[in-house]
Parts: sequence; structure tokens; C-alpha cells
Amino acid sequence: MKRNTEAFDRFLNAYQVPLCPLFSRTMNSLLRLTKSRFVMSAVRNVHIERKIEELGYTLPAVAEPKGNYRTSVRSGNTIYLAGHLPQPAGGDLILGKIGKDLTPEQGYDAAHYVALSLMATLKQEVGDLDKIKRIVKLVGFVNCVEGFTQQPAVINGASDTIEAIVEVED
Repeated sequence: MKRNTEAFDRFLNAYQVPLCPLFSRTMNSLLRLTKSRFVMSAVRNVHIERKIEELGYTLPAVAEPKGNYRTSVRSGNTIYLAGHLPQPAGGDLILGKIGKDLTPEQGYDAAHYVALSLMATLKQEVGDLDKIKRIVKLVGFVNCVEGFTQQPAVINGASDTIEAIVEVED
């Protein structure tokens, strides 16, 4: 059976994903199927920036690094972001220690602003947020008093914001 492989070859060239000649014909077929599914997911109808607007969120300006580091680093098709701080668009940096200066609810809101800051940095890095296929990992640090045990609830401010903005793929 002769197959039209032109579209698949364009995909391989665009994403620089070679097939391994050591794999069996079945394995190469599975790889093609997997890659075809990836192509289909790559053309999904997301419109992340429209979703941000619909939710009433505003991306802040991307802050310049305060030290000798980059806010984002790309390795292949993965982007790693440096730590970000909670600063609403057009507002002041949120400062304080949860349990002393801020309530857990205010910490949740601060984490929400960190998520928006992360999205602004991603937009600067890739240009179009619809190019983002998945958020793999989110690490959060909570400045809090000793004995405070609600860190996950605070970090959920960032997780909930990202989940509302970006389609979560299982």
C-alpha cells in the first residue's frame, strides 16, 4: 500500500523528529500515529489570550531580571521560567509574610498574580500563547510564619489561574 507521506515528512522536518531505522515497521507506524496525534493537538482551537481577557485578567509587563539570570530559557521545545514575584498589572509588588502581614486568602491572590506574570513571560518568549501545549511543573515558595501549614492552598492561587487559562491535557 502506497502512503502519502508528504505531510508527515513536513512534520518531521519542522519538528526535527527523525524516525529510528532500528525500530520495526510496526514501531515506526506507532510513531507516525503518535506524531499525527501531536499534529492534531497542535492545531487545537485554544485562543489563550482571548481566554485571559474573558476572565477579566490583565497580563503585567514583564519585569527585568534583578540579577545575573534570564527570566526564561528555552531548551528544545521546553521553556523554563525563573522565579516570579506577585505584582498586579499596574500595581505595586505584594509584600509581606503570610500569617503576619497577609492572610492566606491574600496569599492566594498573590499567587494568582505570579501566574499572570509567568504567562506574560511566556508570551514574551513565544509571541503567541496558543503555542503553549502544556504546563509541566509549577514550583511555588510561600513566605510565611513558622507553623503555617496552608502552603498548598496558597499556591493553588497560581495553579487555579493557570488551569483556568490553559487547557489541561491528561
